[in-house]
Amino acid sequence: MKTVNGIYLNLEESDYIYDLDGIRYYFSSELYKNKFKENVLNYVNENSIKLKLKYKINFNFDLFLSLAYYRKIEKRGFRVEDISTNKRITKETIILNTIIE
Repeated sequence: MKTVNGIYLNLEESDYIYDLDGIRYYFSSELYKNKFKENVLNYVNENSIKLKLKYKINFNFDLFLSLAYYRKIEKRGFRVEDISTNKRITKETIILNTIIE
C-alpha cells in the first residue's frame, strides 16, 4: 500500500523500478529511485578507483558497488532481481557470487 506521500512501506508492492546492467532495483519512493539513478555511476566509479588503488588489483566491482549503493539509499528493505533469469538477488547471493567469480 502506498502512503499519501507516495511511499511504499512494503517493497513487494512497489512500482518504483530502475533497471541497470541487467539488474532490476525496486524502491520505496520516487525520491530514492531518482537519487540512486543520478548518483550510482559516480559512486561506482569513485569506489572502483579507490579499491583498485588500495589493493592493486584489476577487478570489475561495478555490480557489487551498485548493490552496495542501493543498500545505502533504500531504507525500507532490499528487493533486487536479475532481469535475465527473473531470480531474486539476496544479500547472501552477492557475497557468494563475489567470492566465486
